[in-house]
Amino acid sequence: KFTFKGDASTFASLTSALGVGSVLGSVYTANSGKATIYRFIRTSFIFGFFVTLFSLAPSIFVAFIIAVFLGFFSINFINLGSVILQMGGSPEMRGRVMSFWTVAFLGTTPIGGPLVGWISQQSSPRWALAVGGIAAVLAGFIGLYVIKSRLEKQKSIVVE
Repeated sequence: KFTFKGDASTFASLTSALGVGSVLGSVYTANSGKATIYRFIRTSFIFGFFVTLFSLAPSIFVAFIIAVFLGFFSINFINLGSVILQMGGSPEMRGRVMSFWTVAFLGTTPIGGPLVGWISQQSSPRWALAVGGIAAVLAGFIGLYVIKSRLEKQKSIVVE
């Protein structure tokens, strides 16, 4: 309404473009082989890039194209995270681990939703999306840092 001067059908079309990307992303993820932490981190970077790019879309046509990629990497990110957690943990802890995963995704909405809504209201919906995209990229950097620091610790352990 405010950004592209659209209406409910414009929103529905953007949502459909996200859906098309999500279906393609889920098929790709299911057939792409092993889920690794590096793929997950890479997907976080790419997902954040497309969210930020979507926030900068100059026209509705460009937004539709980006929305397909955004849907693809959104579902890819969620699926990879879920698979890594389910397969990486011990079977007896799997339920507990997945409950924390659910809390991280759904339980933080009461905090993040109003915050992003406030950002959108104070500036614009574009800025709210950009904040989300930048957060995903920063999460990728944090993940990369943690993984690399753990690898360095493992290399420094002397085995006798």
